[in-house]
Amino acid sequence: MRPARFLLFPLVTGLAWGQAVTLSQAPPIAQPAPAAPQQYKPEELCTIAGIVRNAVTGEPLRKAEVMLMRVEPRNPQPPARTSTNAEGRFAMKAIEPGQYRLSVTRNGFVRSEYGARKPGSLMGGTTLSLSKGQTLDTIEFRLSPHSVITGRIVDEDGDPVMGASVQLVRPRYFQGRKQMLPMSNAMTNDLGEYRLFGVAPGKYYLSVTGRQSYNYAVDRTASSKPEEGYAPTYYPGVENIASATQLNVPLGRAIQGVDVTLRKTLTFRVKGKVTGAPSGSNRPVMISLTAKDEDMLSGMPRMMSSANRQNGEFELSGVRLGSYVLQAVSPEGPNEVMSGRLVIEVTDHDLDNLTVSLSPGGEVQGSIRMEGEGSLNMRDLSVYLQPGTRSFMMGNTNVRVKEDGAFVIPNAPQDLFDVRVSGAPPEFYVKSIRLGEIDVLGNGLDLTQSASASGLDIVLSPTAAQLEGSVVDEKGDPVRGATVTLRPTKSEPAALVSQLLKSITTDQNGAFRIRSITPGEYNLLAFDGVDTLEAQDPDLFQEHSADAVKLVLKDSARETKQLKVVSLQDKP
Repeated sequence: MRPARFLLFPLVTGLAWGQAVTLSQAPPIAQPAPAAPQQYKPEELCTIAGIVRNAVTGEPLRKAEVMLMRVEPRNPQPPARTSTNAEGRFAMKAIEPGQYRLSVTRNGFVRSEYGARKPGSLMGGTTLSLSKGQTLDTIEFRLSPHSVITGRIVDEDGDPVMGASVQLVRPRYFQGRKQMLPMSNAMTNDLGEYRLFGVAPGKYYLSVTGRQSYNYAVDRTASSKPEEGYAPTYYPGVENIASATQLNVPLGRAIQGVDVTLRKTLTFRVKGKVTGAPSGSNRPVMISLTAKDEDMLSGMPRMMSSANRQNGEFELSGVRLGSYVLQAVSPEGPNEVMSGRLVIEVTDHDLDNLTVSLSPGGEVQGSIRMEGEGSLNMRDLSVYLQPGTRSFMMGNTNVRVKEDGAFVIPNAPQDLFDVRVSGAPPEFYVKSIRLGEIDVLGNGLDLTQSASASGLDIVLSPTAAQLEGSVVDEKGDPVRGATVTLRPTKSEPAALVSQLLKSITTDQNGAFRIRSITPGEYNLLAFDGVDTLEAQDPDLFQEHSADAVKLVLKDSARETKQLKVVSLQDKP
C-alpha cells in the first residue's frame, strides 16, 4: 500500500487566460458548453501587432512567447500564439472580433498580461476589445526581470531534507472564500537546497512540506513511542501561518539564505477499508483526507493515497489532530464514478477499522424555466455542478439542457456543490434555484447524504441589469487595466456572493461593461494596482467604502457610470 503524501493548497479554480499558477490536484471545474461559432468574412477579421521590451533597460526581447485567449464564455476558442523576432516584434492575423486577454512569457522575466498595472498580477490585465476588421498594431509589453529565492531545508538535527515541497503562497479571494494561492514552487535536492524563480515583486508566505515515504514496507519498529511527522512549516519555522513572516520580494533580485528548519509533531494513522467496489474491477480507488475547515489559510494540505486493489484496505500516516473529510473516489468508466465519504475526528489516537462504502454516482434531475416574457433557446444552456469544498472530484457534471428545459446530471458524487448555469444571453440572470423548500442558490446543493436529487427548479429572468462606463484617473485620463468590482451591499452566504459579485478589468480605452447583473443594491469600485481576485476581498471594499458608488439596480436597468480610480499601486 502506498503511504499518503501531501499536496499543498488545492485550489478550486476557474483561473482563465492561461495563468502560470500551481494548481495541486484541484477539483475540475466544469466548463460551459460552447455556442455555435460565428462565421466572419476575411475582411472582418482582425490583426494585432506590437513589441516586447525589457522594463528596466528598454531593450527589445526576442523569443518571448505571446498568447492570445478569448474570454467570452459563450464563444470559447483555442488560444492563438506567436513569438517575438530578433527585434522583439510580434504579429497575429486572422483574429475574430471579440474580447481577448493577451499575455507574454519569457525565461528570466515575470509573466505579464497586457495592460497589467504591476508585474505578475493575476487576472489583472487589460481586456482587448476588437471590432470587425480592426488592426491594433501599437501594443507594447514591458517585461520585468524576475526575482529568485534560494535557501535550504533541514530537519531538527540540521540534516538536509531531500524532496521537500517549497511554495510561495499569497491569500486571494475566489468563489466568495479566502484561499491561499500558490504562486511558485520547487523541490529540494539532496543537499536540501531549493530555488524558486519567475517570482514577481510583492509580499509572500513561504511554506514547506517535508518529503513523505513512498515504499510499501510495513513499519515494524520495536519502539512503542508515539509516531511523529513533519508538520507543514512556514518561514521562518512556524506551524501556523498567522505567526509566519512575510517575504517582501523586490523587483529583479536574488534573495538568498531563506532557510527553514522542519519540526516534528505528534501524528496519527488513519486506516480502514473501502467496500462496494465492483467485483473484478482493477480501477484505482483514490483516498483523500481534507481538513473540514474550509478556510484555506489554516495551512492543512490535502493528503492522498490509494486503496489496495485486492482487499480495499487503505492507510494514511502523518495525520495531525483535527476534523477531516475522508473521501474515496473510483472512476469506473467514461464519466462514471463511484464515491463515498466520512467525516472523522482525529484526537489522541490512531483511527482503525474505518469503513468507506462506495456507491454509484447519483442523478440530479431538474428543469429550467423562464420567468416573464422573452425568448430563450433552452438548448443553448448548460447546467453544471461546481464543488463548494476542497474535496477530490472526478468525472463530468456538465450537461446540456433539453428543449423543454429538463436536464439530468448523471454520476453526481457525494459532495457539496454550487449549481451554475451557462449559455444564457446577457439580459438573463439566475433568479432562483430551489429544491423543494431549500434555497440552493444561497446555500448550495448538499449531496453528502445522497448523491441524487430530483425536482431542482431553476428560474431565469430576462430582466438582468447591465452596467457600462469608464474609469479615469485624477487628471481625467482613461485608465486601462483598472479592476472594476461590483459587490452586493447585503451580507450574503459565500455561495450567493460568488454568483452576485462581478469583477472585470477595463479595456485598452478604459471602458468596461458588466452584464447579467442580478437586480439589487451594490457598491461599485475601480481599483488600480490589484487584480480581479484581490479586488474581491471584503476588507478591501470596507477600507475604501467612502469611495464606492452606491447603486440600486432595478429590473432591466441600463446604467452608465464614470468612476474615479482608487490607486493601490504602492500596495503589492
